[in-house]
Amino acid sequence: MREEVRVVLGEIEYVLASSETDFTELKSFICRAERIVCVGAGRVGLVMDAFAKRLVHLGFSAHSYWDVTLPKIGARDLLLVGSGSGNTRSVALVAQIAKETGVSIALVTANHKSILGDIADIKVILNCPHKETPASSWKSAQPMTTLFEQSLYVWLDSFVLYLISSLEILEIEMQGRHNAIE
Repeated sequence: MREEVRVVLGEIEYVLASSETDFTELKSFICRAERIVCVGAGRVGLVMDAFAKRLVHLGFSAHSYWDVTLPKIGARDLLLVGSGSGNTRSVALVAQIAKETGVSIALVTANHKSILGDIADIKVILNCPHKETPASSWKSAQPMTTLFEQSLYVWLDSFVLYLISSLEILEIEMQGRHNAIE
């Protein structure tokens, strides 16, 4: 099992080290949003749900799109989308409708050209294969889109550390916002 762990960690490290991303622009979108709604499909959706929860711990008004208690969103809000291909139809439709109502769109993806990329106000590109990557390109040793899902999770957790530091958020404050009924 040690070799498999080295493969997984090595791939994630390669993706994150070779992705030219800037936390500052996404931070400004998040900080000026009244509400942040996180959305993705499948396992990426689970990662985005986890990030929404962490944003709540940081003191932001954040929600998961698929939660039936999601409040109405509008022009002062941000839809934060995770999609490896940037072409996930269900998520693209959500983003297109949100864009029509004036919601800002932030996208974390692995695809430079996509439906979601065309409508996003800000894009973060992770240097990673996705479901539409040509067969002749670099492939992950892991199945399907696992590497994007893992890289997205670690990238978002790294972004959390940046927010904690740059906004001077104390862990005790985060603990005070954590669900006490577990």
